[in-house]
Amino acid sequence: MKKLTLLIATTAALAATASSASAAGPRPDFQMPFSCAQEWAASTYNGHWPDQDSIDLGGWNGSTNMSEREPVLASADGEVLNVFTDADGGNRVYLDHGDGWVSHYLHLAYLPPLSIGQKVAQGQVIGHVGNSGTEAMHLHYTQLADGAAVRIAFDGTLINTHAGNMASWNTWGTSNAEKLTSTNCPQESFTAFTQGGNPHFLNYKPGTGGMGINRINAGGAGTTSTGSESWSRSWTHFGAFKVGVDPFMFVYKAATGAVSFEKVNAGGAGTTTVGSGNWGKGWTHFMPLVVGGSNYYIAYNSLYGSANLDKINAAGNGASSVWSANWGKGWTNLVPFTRDGTQYFLAYHGSTGAVEIDKVTPTVGGGVLITEVWSSTWTTGYTNIVPVVVGGVPHLMGYKNATGLSKFMRVKSGGLGVDILATETWATGWSAITPFIQGGLGHYLVYNARTGKTWIERMDADGGGSATLWGSTWSAGWT
Repeated sequence: MKKLTLLIATTAALAATASSASAAGPRPDFQMPFSCAQEWAASTYNGHWPDQDSIDLGGWNGSTNMSEREPVLASADGEVLNVFTDADGGNRVYLDHGDGWVSHYLHLAYLPPLSIGQKVAQGQVIGHVGNSGTEAMHLHYTQLADGAAVRIAFDGTLINTHAGNMASWNTWGTSNAEKLTSTNCPQESFTAFTQGGNPHFLNYKPGTGGMGINRINAGGAGTTSTGSESWSRSWTHFGAFKVGVDPFMFVYKAATGAVSFEKVNAGGAGTTTVGSGNWGKGWTHFMPLVVGGSNYYIAYNSLYGSANLDKINAAGNGASSVWSANWGKGWTNLVPFTRDGTQYFLAYHGSTGAVEIDKVTPTVGGGVLITEVWSSTWTTGYTNIVPVVVGGVPHLMGYKNATGLSKFMRVKSGGLGVDILATETWATGWSAITPFIQGGLGHYLVYNARTGKTWIERMDADGGGSATLWGSTWSAGWT
């Protein structure tokens, strides 16, 4: 992999490295540096550093700048080239993606705990939006080829805001700014739940606050809307659980730490808020678990490695902490499943391929014990890993967004690894893969947040593949 020497300490030092971009290799599949389906406005101006191909990204709601503390994600797989505070007080991160390509992130809220040479996966949180070294909250973002800023491309498409388009300059905070929607969507799924014996899912548009609930039709033949509401924007995480037979969920905003507990109304006709609070900012993952008949969740921060186990109360309207630990940085996928009545989860490190399965069991006095039962190393690059039940046995389907590689696996008894059943090549670009059970059979719904393309698949009886039951095109931007 070709490396770009860019171990800079000052702004001037980077400017001195600028050279022709002609020697760089193929551009990586850069995605926006923000959470899936968020909408951000891009702008540039005369004198923008290092030139007008850099962009300022702001999260606007009308005339209100909502950028502060939003998670900043790695645009592509790579490793940390530099992380430092410049002479103006701006917190910067440079990621090296190989073949002469680098991405640059400036004005972060704080200097993130990254190390030079640390590997990161696309979609991994590398910091939070701030205004270090400047006034307005925003992210200054650049793509560089052999040290020179170039016109930015996201998801394979060149954006309209760039040095060669003077009409795109000076649009900060105006309605003329180019609106961009992120398809940086690792581990995304709609929030699935069962009500009245029927599979449902909740989907949400962070760019608008729109929320919808859909019921899967009999035989996987499409979906029927059962309710829709207008929520506030920029919720980032959702977790479903049950109280008795009633479906509940919690929703969380990483930028503010706000949390709301919601009970799903009868017939999937929207939700009713039953509790709210604040869990602190910056959690990157939430994993619901059921242990000893009680609801728990694990909150994890991949940037720092911290993990909390919390127990949801009996009414489903709040939670209390059970323990905290440090799991190490950089786990990108946390996948809960049950085998033979026991709760497990798989953890995958997208930048190194490290993978492990842990068993979760109750202890005397209402505690929880987490025990590693298996570990291995997979290839890097899996963006989605979802559990699907086939014949009463948990299976896993792993998918790589960049290549379309899909691998079907069966979990061994006791969680002691997986058997690989089949490998297929799908289309690239699926953002959400949502598993569900219908008629005792494992299914999943797949969705492309950029195009709106939507499929329902039913797992084969041997777990080694799937068959398409239905396809449609929805609006884009759901998560």
